[in-house]
Amino acid sequence: MTASSQLVPALRALLLPTRLNFQLQPARALGAFFRSANIRFADFSAWVDLQLGLWSDTGAAGPALKKAVTGVLRSADPIHGVRLGECYFDLHRDLVKKHFLTHEEARAFLSAAFFMCELAVTERWSSAQIAKVMAGRGEHVAYSRQTVSLLLTKMGYSTEVTLAQMKALHQRDGEMNLFYFADADAHASSDIVAALANRLGCHIPLEPELRALAPEAKLNCYTPYLQMLHFQCVIAELYDHAVLDIYEFMPRGSVAEWLFDAYPPTMSNSNDPFLNNAKAVETLDEKWVRSKRQAERRGALALVRTLGGLDGMAFEPRRELAKALRMWIHRVIKLSEPLTVVLPSLLSGRQIARLLSTVSRQNTETYGILEQRFVDAISDALHPSEEGWRSRGVGDAVNTTNTSQVKIGDCDFQHSGTKVVVAYEAHGGELTPVYFDEHVRTLRATMRRRSSEMAGIAELDTWKVELVFVAHKISVTPCDPIDMHGVKVSFRFITFADLGALVPADLPAWTTRLLEPLALRGTPNEIRRTCLGIFGAP
Repeated sequence: MTASSQLVPALRALLLPTRLNFQLQPARALGAFFRSANIRFADFSAWVDLQLGLWSDTGAAGPALKKAVTGVLRSADPIHGVRLGECYFDLHRDLVKKHFLTHEEARAFLSAAFFMCELAVTERWSSAQIAKVMAGRGEHVAYSRQTVSLLLTKMGYSTEVTLAQMKALHQRDGEMNLFYFADADAHASSDIVAALANRLGCHIPLEPELRALAPEAKLNCYTPYLQMLHFQCVIAELYDHAVLDIYEFMPRGSVAEWLFDAYPPTMSNSNDPFLNNAKAVETLDEKWVRSKRQAERRGALALVRTLGGLDGMAFEPRRELAKALRMWIHRVIKLSEPLTVVLPSLLSGRQIARLLSTVSRQNTETYGILEQRFVDAISDALHPSEEGWRSRGVGDAVNTTNTSQVKIGDCDFQHSGTKVVVAYEAHGGELTPVYFDEHVRTLRATMRRRSSEMAGIAELDTWKVELVFVAHKISVTPCDPIDMHGVKVSFRFITFADLGALVPADLPAWTTRLLEPLALRGTPNEIRRTCLGIFGAP
């Protein structure tokens, strides 16, 4: 019998975490310890069994066992092993005394320490997410957010959200809000996020949940639940976290307080949302919902379902959806604030001239809002309802998806008598081949549904569909019509100046299709100021 044949059983009996591809170094370290302690190789396994037995019987590991374990751990991993070697027995004691694991359960838990540390450090997994995944492996070990957090904290890998991170993310989300939602009202904003969630693979339909969390009639109805969602979505940006677990990142600490204090008076909530709504709750679920008063349950259920949708996603899709949800909350906050910029009820001839000149000449920097209302007004005048044209999409928010409304463009006009559809797609700035190709790609899905409607009126080959792209600059080469699900779709490219020249300046639609939609609550004060600057004095 050789020393090496005795080392492997002795090493394995210790149940220490190792790297499968680097087991030679720990074995050598254990062998060096045995030699220094004058232990014969025939007694290697017996010595380990003796020391482990004494540790189990007395609750205290002997100095020799501690020395052997520390040496093996240090050699097993140059970073995690060194750190674990310094606290291995303290961790075991705390797992037993503070978290009520058995002696052997604590040893089994620590045997996976390197793996858990790697998930935390390299993959930025939270303690809750690590515990969730470890528990799902079917081992009879008490993995929990608390036990994993104990390990990571002792190892110096504790998770946190800093105030600097919170402030930077809050500012970025606020700045991106207009780009993401433009002039969308509460319902349209919810629909935009719900559509993204569906594309990202969220298994929960979010539209009804978001509408419940921020009812249009009273946006601040469930402010505490919005704040809870907001904080969890911040964590989802920085860590791969099981977002239904709510207490790992100190939601009652100073960083969370800063976020909640950033809410304006219109969305005020003077009390701590987590303390008042989930004081003794570790994980949000429907049992927690049932504990709420009747008036609060719909909002609580919406919070649980929204977080549950996030929780069931992979990290990158969850992170992307969490970002959209944070910006949605910014939009809800913005919609709750009073409208301080008042637009005129009518435009004078001079103001219409300025409008035509500005929109024809350059991008208005209104996130496409003024451009789309401009196209709405003119296209509506070109295709009057009294002549048999039926419109779709006129007045929609800028970022409303065409596929969700089965629109061929931002707006379209169908004349069933002549079997003609004319659609308009407004694009501030330069129309590039990439933008055109992407629109054509998504248009195929729309035409699949639209062609079913058209077939109920007449044979598909009798229909003529034209999509008019309107931009400030055209960089797309004219192309032949494309067959989409049995319907020929042709394309025309014109500038805003071309479109403006098609109608007289004194359109009634400047009021009904441009000013009145701009005056709706979805148009933020910033955009209103820009529009006033463009209109100028009467």
